[in-house]
Amino acid sequence: MICKNCGAGEQTSNFCNKCGAGMKNDAAPSGNNLYSSTTPAPTPVSPGNSFSIGAILCGAISLLFFPIVLGPVGLVLAAVAKSKNEKNAVIGFVVAGVGMLVGMFFGAMFAGY
Repeated sequence: MICKNCGAGEQTSNFCNKCGAGMKNDAAPSGNNLYSSTTPAPTPVSPGNSFSIGAILCGAISLLFFPIVLGPVGLVLAAVAKSKNEKNAVIGFVVAGVGMLVGMFFGAMFAGY
């Protein structure tokens, strides 16, 4: 057989000796092909946003309540979201960081009242 991929001469194996392309034997049944084109490709799984949403909520709540606790929790959740390639991870970092800092500022300003 002649290789249809590179045009190399007589091939006696299932693969081309020059380029390595598979040599299709018309006499063989198509069910024996392990790499059949009818095999569906795996679908990519899109990451969720649960850790990002948790980070955003912790940052927003830390503006008024427990910024010393909820701010770092939000930052950790945002870091986990970033490691899982969630699309809102950066927003989680910003909201958690700003919420923590502004919440601490508010706490210091109104501590005497």
